[in-house]
Amino acid sequence: MKKFIFLVVVLMLLGCKTATIKEEIPQAENTDEVSLEQVCKIDKCRENITLKFMTNAGPFEQHLDLYWPVVQGEVLSLLANEKVFIEAELIDGRFVNFKMVEEITNPEKTIVFNFTQMEGKVDMMLSVKNPFPKRMKFHLDMIDFKGNLHKTSSCPVIARGGVFEMWPHAIPELLVSNIRALEESDSMSCVY
Repeated sequence: MKKFIFLVVVLMLLGCKTATIKEEIPQAENTDEVSLEQVCKIDKCRENITLKFMTNAGPFEQHLDLYWPVVQGEVLSLLANEKVFIEAELIDGRFVNFKMVEEITNPEKTIVFNFTQMEGKVDMMLSVKNPFPKRMKFHLDMIDFKGNLHKTSSCPVIARGGVFEMWPHAIPELLVSNIRALEESDSMSCVY
């Protein structure tokens, strides 16, 4: 069973998100698929990462020499136990011009995403810190061990504050999309 889960996760990590990437790279117009190597020539891919987390079948560990970028146009990819700093601009009620940075040098425009697993458990937690003067809302999709997307609810992030999201199971990757500002009159509901 462990070998099966390992194989499924490896296949998922090596092959997921190809369609989304293809749509965002103009050079890919005449091809059916864009390889990871082609994407990495254009965008900053993750390099030499080791995924470590607990599954219901036991511990999982996999080293990846290369993996898809954190920033994929207006979609962010977060791997289990990954903390990223994303600079953004707020234009016409939408967060745009995402740029991953190694450290916070512009705190007024750097969103912090920290996707972790609870120690000794399979439970996952996402914390988000919003430096902007507007409340933030986004869509969250979980990528399971087979590479399938599953919508999940997310709560709005208060202006210049943070939010925590939790799940009672292992999640190899989260996709964050449709990142937008909320007005004071907008609902604070925790929905997709």
